[in-house]
Amino acid sequence: MYCAQAHVSHAFQADIPFDLLDNQAREVQSGVRERVFTPDNTVLTMLLSAIQEDKSLQQGLNTFKSAFEDRCKEALQAEAEQLHQEKINDSQLPRKSGRPKKYQSRLRKSYQKALSHSTAGYATARKKLDIRIVESLYKHSANFGSLDKESWYGMKTYTCTTYEVRV
Repeated sequence: MYCAQAHVSHAFQADIPFDLLDNQAREVQSGVRERVFTPDNTVLTMLLSAIQEDKSLQQGLNTFKSAFEDRCKEALQAEAEQLHQEKINDSQLPRKSGRPKKYQSRLRKSYQKALSHSTAGYATARKKLDIRIVESLYKHSANFGSLDKESWYGMKTYTCTTYEVRV
């Protein structure tokens, strides 16, 4: 199945632990059928839309849709080449008795049809997203490691939220 990781990894390469995201998504998704908006695709689309100027659901869906459709075209093209090569190889072999082989696409329907412009599927995926995935990514990104001990022009620095500053 398609994963948005290839298309958004350039934006978050050093910031997101993709292995942690994949493991948590597999845990959550075990026993559930494959969907277009898998937990990792949903999280990555949310993060990518969060750094864009237009943060609407429609813009997030459009970003995902363009990347997904590019990936679908590549997969369909690769499969067509593979089926063509298989047909050529089979034509060189002596013909067997029985029904001839059908050289048809075996890709999922989601790869063969265009995604809808409706945000309903993406909104539902966001709603069903397990909070543990988002929490684990937040905990990972909130760990600044050695940056917490750094100083700025010789002065001690502190990491805090805006709420802590106001209090």
